[in-house]
Amino acid sequence: MSQFIEVIKSRKSIRRWLGKKVPRNLVKEVIECGMAAPSAFSSHPFNLIAIDDKKKIQGLLKDRLQLKSPPYWINSTKWAKKSGLENYEKLKNPPLLIIVTGNLKKCPDVPSMIQTLAASSENVLLACHALRLGACWLYVYDPDLPETESNVRIILDLSKDFLILSMIAIGYPKI
Repeated sequence: MSQFIEVIKSRKSIRRWLGKKVPRNLVKEVIECGMAAPSAFSSHPFNLIAIDDKKKIQGLLKDRLQLKSPPYWINSTKWAKKSGLENYEKLKNPPLLIIVTGNLKKCPDVPSMIQTLAASSENVLLACHALRLGACWLYVYDPDLPETESNVRIILDLSKDFLILSMIAIGYPKI
């Protein structure tokens, strides 16, 4: 079996990280992989933003909670309430977040943009795994919960020209 197929089959969400900073060269590699994803209409609307500032990460993840026991799911407070807040605790923030956004001026069709950014998110997740980093996809875009996207938009000072699909929490896996 090829190494690439093994990367795909063995990837899993990592929700607990060591405090060790992710080196810039790996961050650059991961972002380049995310931007190499296919895009609707060959629009290449990708705008991936790396955040390693602890205060910004805390603000971006303020509405997220983590399950107290394995598999350590990370959910918004809205979803955690459905399964019992007593089962959750404050999220232990990752050393790095990559925010997956796309420029709607380059790809104005929202369903196409969502699919394009989903492909980009998957490339980021696979690149992280191949580089021995742990990563977990966290949704942002949710028409039923617009305050999540609004929070990210405000913290990152992004205009309405950008659809914010997801945040990917990244770090060295805590085993």
